[in-house]
Amino acid sequence: MRLFFLLLFFYIIYTPLSPAYADNLNSGPRRIRSVGCHPGANHCNVIIAGDPIGAPSCMHTHLRFTSGAPGGDDVLAMLISAYHTKTEVYFFYPNDRCYEKGPSYPTFVYIQYKVLP
Repeated sequence: MRLFFLLLFFYIIYTPLSPAYADNLNSGPRRIRSVGCHPGANHCNVIIAGDPIGAPSCMHTHLRFTSGAPGGDDVLAMLISAYHTKTEVYFFYPNDRCYEKGPSYPTFVYIQYKVLP
């Protein structure tokens, strides 16, 4: 189990930011307060500490994402590991749209662990 988190940590640290996400906003480092999923609905939520983020029409500290989307399970694993290790996470989110299945909540397009000095 430790090996999994260690490999996951190095994968995240060395994954460069894609230019495709350059137009998204950055939440700054955030602690994960809670992570959960709705069984059978293919969507999950994460509650973050700090000020709300997201598009102006859906700013919130409760973020949503689709677990059934490509990479959704990986994102869920990363958020759970960040929660358990108390690692801060940067959320990159669009400023012009909200979560498609619940438009009152923001979503994100990319996450990255905070790299320790």
